[in-house]
Amino acid sequence: MRRLMLLALVASLPAAAHQAPSGWDYDQDCCHTRDCAPVPDGAVAEVAGGYRVRVMPGSHPMLPPGAPPVDAFVPHGDRRIRVSGDEDRHACLSRGGAVLCVYVPPGGV
Repeated sequence: MRRLMLLALVASLPAAAHQAPSGWDYDQDCCHTRDCAPVPDGAVAEVAGGYRVRVMPGSHPMLPPGAPPVDAFVPHGDRRIRVSGDEDRHACLSRGGAVLCVYVPPGGV
């Protein structure tokens, strides 16, 4: 719970454009200012054939409280799957909740 609260706090802070809180750069074609952010544990899970992305309102800068949750599937081999610059999972979402990119730790691509 503490980690979830910390991730929500960090995700709500303004960061340099295209940069994760840990300091590595998101790919410019995924991130347009605040589209990308770390997500809570379990929000991006590897499943048969790809990744299930489930992001709840209030846990990502692009999903304020009251927004509909994101529940999407990104298949293996999709160009939206990227290697994370840290050990965390990150999601880049549009204002409408579309998955622009998903960053997973090395070895998870």
